[in-house]
Parts: sequence; C-alpha cells; structure tokens
Amino acid sequence: MESNIEVLLKDSLSLAELKFNEDKIAQAFEASWNEFKELVGQGLAHERGNNLLSSSDCSSFPRISFNKAGIP
Repeated sequence: MESNIEVLLKDSLSLAELKFNEDKIAQAFEASWNEFKELVGQGLAHERGNNLLSSSDCSSFPRISFNKAGIP
C-alpha cells in the first residue's frame, strides 16, 4: 500500500514530466543533447565529465602559489 507521500510524489513527477514535454527550451536542449551524443559516438567530440572540485579535493592536489599574502 502506498503512503500519501508516495502518491503525491508520483503525481508531482508526472506533472513535471508533462510540463517538460511541452517546454520548447527543454525540447531544444534534448535535441542538442542527442546531437552531441551522436558526435561522441562518431568520435568527433568527447564528454568532459565532472571537473568541479570540492574543498576536500582542492586540498589533496598540490599547487604552487606565488605572491600569496601572509607567507614570508
């Protein structure tokens, strides 16, 4: 038996899906995304992946800093 939250979540997701299917900007994004996937498949483009660094990632990579204030 589904709880009230599960029913509301399913209703919200189906409503959001309908809105995205009618949105011209979302359709243009989907078309460009499909075109990009074709270019990747042909070897003409490469996916970049996630290049964002968190604060913990930044501390694990050694970097040289010049003219940094507070360091003698």
